[in-house]
Amino acid sequence: MDLAYVTKAEQLLVIIAESVPFVPNVSKLSDKIGINRTTLLSYLHYLDEIGLTQNLFKNAHGISKLQKPSKVYLDNTN
Repeated sequence: MDLAYVTKAEQLLVIIAESVPFVPNVSKLSDKIGINRTTLLSYLHYLDEIGLTQNLFKNAHGISKLQKPSKVYLDNTN
């Protein structure tokens, strides 16, 4: 991740923390933060991968598993 986008990831974390459980609307959120949809989905994946958030997905098969998470929670609220 480029250092210029760290503030974008921080904005995303603030939005997730303020609305629990966070049900992402990827199009509106990407417009609000100022990044494209694909980058936003990558950020959600990265935040889950490093343990800051926990993404919950619907039970799906095939290509539908690659879509947005159903809900996003902060992993450790302490």
